[in-house]
Amino acid sequence: MRRKFISLLILLIIFYAGFNYYGTRALLLPKTYSADLNYFWRIVNEVKAQRVSYYLNAYSKIGSMITIYGNVTQRLSPDITPPRHEIFLLGDLNDSSKQLKIIYNVDYLGRGWLNVKIGDLIVLTGELLPDAKSVHKVAEGLDLLLLYRQSEKKVIEVGYLPENDQIYLALIAICDVSVLMIVVIAKKKRINLRII
Repeated sequence: MRRKFISLLILLIIFYAGFNYYGTRALLLPKTYSADLNYFWRIVNEVKAQRVSYYLNAYSKIGSMITIYGNVTQRLSPDITPPRHEIFLLGDLNDSSKQLKIIYNVDYLGRGWLNVKIGDLIVLTGELLPDAKSVHKVAEGLDLLLLYRQSEKKVIEVGYLPENDQIYLALIAICDVSVLMIVVIAKKKRINLRII
């Protein structure tokens, strides 16, 4: 009984580790698909993003996670020393002189470069930095970055987008609960989980 239980636990942990690794990568690595402009605006509304000018010089929000949208007005020189960052200016759609510098971490989980182009529409969640004029697309967590390239009618999605990613999150949660339940059952039945 003890041997079967430990074998089951080991198999479950291997499955758990693999699924969590690949499930998390699937959530956080960029995905590319076709969509129209309405899709971009639907996501902006769904995540309750604000225009760039809403957060520009918002010193009271420093260190906070903010969700903004705008269009790429300029590409800046990338930071090529690890961790690498793609850097660009995101302008307010109503006033292109209002801009926030976006510092996007390309190394986290091997996300890779977005290769933004001027005119790309972007909605993202990131941390407002102390100068209140820059946003770091943080490496941690499931924060969203969605790029819409109008010329190609193409979307690049990075991070957690609720409508698309709920199944992955549910399966990861089921794996977490399953491993926890087996460990609790083993403790209650006083099964020694020591393999050696």
